[in-house]
Amino acid sequence: IVIDYDGDDEDRLYLDEANITLGKTEEFPFFLTGGKIYVPFGDFSTNMIQDPLTQTLGEINPKGVIAGYEANGFTATLFSYNGINESDDPTDDDNDTINGFGASLAYSFEQDDTGFNAGIAWVNNIADSSTITDHLEEEGIFSVSDQVAGLNLNLGGKYKAFSAVAEYTAALDSFTHDEVEFGDIEGAKPRAMNTELAYTTAIMDRETVFAIGYQKTWEAYALGLPEQ
Repeated sequence: IVIDYDGDDEDRLYLDEANITLGKTEEFPFFLTGGKIYVPFGDFSTNMIQDPLTQTLGEINPKGVIAGYEANGFTATLFSYNGINESDDPTDDDNDTINGFGASLAYSFEQDDTGFNAGIAWVNNIADSSTITDHLEEEGIFSVSDQVAGLNLNLGGKYKAFSAVAEYTAALDSFTHDEVEFGDIEGAKPRAMNTELAYTTAIMDRETVFAIGYQKTWEAYALGLPEQ
């Protein structure tokens, strides 16, 4: 259980995560997680203080279930969750059905001072991300006209004191103009990228990380995300 504090105008506490995992992957490779979860759509590793734009665009935090397999460096998951309503009727705001689903595959390797990780994830509707759902609700939209699938690709590596991160989150199709606008008549196809390079050392016996990063988005202005 994770309770978070949101220091906005409401100054509220809210339930960020509340879930249970069944499994012990050191002995048996399968596991099951259910409750209020963050679905495994993306890695979102960063050395920065602020969340990367790939996470802001793609993070999904609903009630749902994850079924997974973890062994020999591989982690594969299938997940399903309570997503935003997908209805042709704009007055239908019932979103109590389990209509969101996706899959992910990741691999990680680490030996001595060398490490590598890579992952790919797909979700049937990226409108279920917190950022896009909040935007739609601010516009008075509580259901989407059609699903817009999402894709996440991530890579990471380290060698001795150096490490690097690269990640890409994208909608695979465009929203309608009324949902997420871009330009005068087109609907947006939002995407985001994050890249980082870091060096880790010790200063006065304290681990210290120096990092530089570059992030960029495409067609995400309506969501309040910076272009770079």
